Amino acid sequence: MAYTSVRGPDIALPARGPIGDVTPAAALLLQQSLQAVVDIGASAVQAEEAEAGAVTARIGAEAARDAATINANVYTDIATGRAAVADGVQFMVVSGNEIIRYRRDSVSTQTEMARYPTSDALSELDVVTGRVDTLERVFPAESDARGVLVAFVDGYGYATLRIDTGGTLVSAAGEIGGGAGVGSTGNWLYERDVIVVDGQSLATGAGAVALSVSQAYNTRMLSGGVRTRATTPYTGQTLAPLVEALVSGEGETPVSGMTDAINELVLSENGLNSDSSGFQMVGMAPGQGSTPIGSHRLGSTIFTNAMAAIDRIVALGAIDGKPTSLRSLGWVQGESDYLNLSTRTSYAAAMADLLAEWDAAVKTRTGQAQDVQMLSYQTSGHSAYGVATPYIALAQLDAAITNDDIHLVTPIYQMDTSDNVHLDAPSYRWLGAYLGLAYKRVIIDGLSWRCLRPLTKVSQGTSCIVEFDVPAAPLVLDTTWVTNPGNFGFQLVDSGGSPLTISSVSLLGPTRVKIIASSTLPVGFKVRYAWGPGGTYAAGRTTGPRGNLRDSAGDRVVFDPSGINRPMHNWCAIFEI
Repeated sequence: MAYTSVRGPDIALPARGPIGDVTPAAALLLQQSLQAVVDIGASAVQAEEAEAGAVTARIGAEAARDAATINANVYTDIATGRAAVADGVQFMVVSGNEIIRYRRDSVSTQTEMARYPTSDALSELDVVTGRVDTLERVFPAESDARGVLVAFVDGYGYATLRIDTGGTLVSAAGEIGGGAGVGSTGNWLYERDVIVVDGQSLATGAGAVALSVSQAYNTRMLSGGVRTRATTPYTGQTLAPLVEALVSGEGETPVSGMTDAINELVLSENGLNSDSSGFQMVGMAPGQGSTPIGSHRLGSTIFTNAMAAIDRIVALGAIDGKPTSLRSLGWVQGESDYLNLSTRTSYAAAMADLLAEWDAAVKTRTGQAQDVQMLSYQTSGHSAYGVATPYIALAQLDAAITNDDIHLVTPIYQMDTSDNVHLDAPSYRWLGAYLGLAYKRVIIDGLSWRCLRPLTKVSQGTSCIVEFDVPAAPLVLDTTWVTNPGNFGFQLVDSGGSPLTISSVSLLGPTRVKIIASSTLPVGFKVRYAWGPGGTYAAGRTTGPRGNLRDSAGDRVVFDPSGINRPMHNWCAIFEI
């Protein structure tokens, strides 16, 4: 992945490079201040986790900016801070969701110097709710071999500041790893990991040519090919470099994009390449086109063949002396269940059951204790089947919200198609990269994956405001990459599903969308996004059910910049709220 710099709120830093030299004492002060941030956050989270995370993040950002010149330690209240410093010295106090900096004037008086709001820190410095432990990436020099004395990394995985061992304060985005691996070795454990993308035709590269025809890293597949369903039995197959091939109308699978993205991230964030890291991936795509989810369950031919392929890979690991695990299941399926007339509830339940079946079968084969994580796309092609309500897409979002081991990675309405529903080769590769990014964050970095989705809505009169969970603020209404279907993909309906007229849609700050209706909103109204108008028509970013809402993650992370060159923005999930 390619990285550019990060700028947090109220921090004016150059894009890269030194922004000043600091003495060892100042460096130590910064380290101590940031550690105090962690301590304060850990205590406050017991009372209110999300707010404490935001406050903690903002304290760290401001401390990083000011500590080189101001001895402004953090205290629990004004009296304590004033008593701890001399006249003319500054100190900081946490007050609700603000950080207030004071200057002591006398033993009994002080002057307020500045206030730092923290509401936007949830989005800009993005400490994952309930995970104050993501601040572990405030780390001392002895835990890093790359010349870093102390660094501060946000919850989405980007380094914002560092002090190197030479005493230089640096805007560190991308420079000391650039991501969630900074300051940690990562969760590796096994030497080999099987990377699976299961599903129907979009998991097997239908309708596309093969792009990834050479292997840039050390990734492998069974010698029969990446689409393992077609190469049974597996006895006698060896490991070969993972490459894509056009066979019977199936070309580029998402597997190559997924493994390449993981390799790029491991190299850029952990400083490890695939030859020397002691971590190798073996990719496989066991899926089959035009199959409902039931055809992938325990007892099916697809499931049985997938486990036979995994048995062979594990056996080869034993021969090579390389312990093998399987920690994720990429899931790219759902279109056939529109035809199979599954329900929203039954499909979400089937996803959870399928994951449980994979988890049990994999643990039996590898002996691993780690739970298998499902990394799912969100199907966005319901219009190709003449379906007005995207209930499978909604079920995939439901499953991710209700099951901690299921992660909704990305919709695909922002991608290009080769026909009414299948993707073109660059988009298959891009879809794989999203799965790879989620794998890196969840499996290796141990972070919670967050998709861009609505949290709540409020309304009054004709106005409705929707608050979103935004992984990398600010929100953007992007009509350059995805053509505007009207109202940026938003719809209003009454409690019975009849449409309501929208007058305007606009962004309200970094995490909210404001929708104004032409008349007073009725009780029980709902907001829909990326549903489309109904009818039968092709999917895709210029024709299909779609929306223009995304975050800004792709400003900092770009996949395959010398190839398909795709920014890794989080596009909003298809939803109804």
